[in-house]
Amino acid sequence: MRTPNDRPSRQIAIIGAGASGVILAREILAFEDPDLRVVLIEKAERPGRGLAYATDEVQHLLNVNSRAMSAVAEQPLHFQQWLVEQDHVGSLEEGVFAPRAHYGQYLESILHKLLADHRSSGRLRLVDQEVISIGKADHAVDVRLADGTSIPAHHAVLATGHDGGPRIDGASELNGPLPDRHSTIMILGTGLSMVDAWLSLRERGHRGPILAVSRRGLLPTRQKASTALRLDSADVPLGTSLPYFMRWLRALVADTEARGGDWRDVVNGLRPYNQMIWQAWPERTRRRFLEHTRAWWDVHRHRIAPQLHDRLEQPSAVATSSSFPVGSSTMLKRLTVSSSDCVGGVILTRGR
Repeated sequence: MRTPNDRPSRQIAIIGAGASGVILAREILAFEDPDLRVVLIEKAERPGRGLAYATDEVQHLLNVNSRAMSAVAEQPLHFQQWLVEQDHVGSLEEGVFAPRAHYGQYLESILHKLLADHRSSGRLRLVDQEVISIGKADHAVDVRLADGTSIPAHHAVLATGHDGGPRIDGASELNGPLPDRHSTIMILGTGLSMVDAWLSLRERGHRGPILAVSRRGLLPTRQKASTALRLDSADVPLGTSLPYFMRWLRALVADTEARGGDWRDVVNGLRPYNQMIWQAWPERTRRRFLEHTRAWWDVHRHRIAPQLHDRLEQPSAVATSSSFPVGSSTMLKRLTVSSSDCVGGVILTRGR
């Protein structure tokens, strides 16, 4: 069953109304074409926030300074201005690592404005449904929903965020009652979501040891002001083997540091070319990167606020026993979760 007023030849369906979906919808609607329509499809109760910004816990902070977090390309300080208007900061110059909840509210305000601005024209619709499949249909696509209806569109965009990751028997997510507040809690994963779980546990009064376990035991690195290295696309070895690319990258970091710079300058300088690098690799190189290199890339690319990194480095703030520090060097490559006298609870963290 098709919904009314659909124009598949001029309609774009965006699956996911989180940060990427909302920002993309705004960019598309900026084209003053009355026949170009957008359908945002979101199953979450609070569209606009997505996974990363759905938290309401104020200790969960952005990983990037607020002055660099505008969702409006032509207004670089748009988010900073919103913070000022909401009395969260005192001035446009006062850049902070704001709570992610604030950024979620900011994205919601953008979505609400878009819906209001295009209500009369009908150029934007928000559909509260889950997409179950996307199929081809006469030079277009057919987006099928869980309620049995479908939405035809000329293009469909997947903006569903990060993969939730695997399920592990015996592990839970941090959404239920906690075990004894002095028991040992094991967190599966040592990335950004682990930091969230650790902060939430402490906020909820847990005082026992916390053990974070991953295959490599890599913790997120510290965010720090840097100047992105100026690179041209001709400087980047596109389509080379992974070992060659990594040798080039390490040499570039070494040269930058020898000149008084920082490895963050290189990582930030590569940001405009990340998609080009990925697309230029053949399938086997992509698989090799995901298996062997991604974990190291992620901890350097996705850094955490300085104040969180400082807290994470203080053993007394993380665990009551030095035997169970977050990021322990004793990591398990394979782990079977089961009942244990020494572990009071296991929490599975998911990427964000």
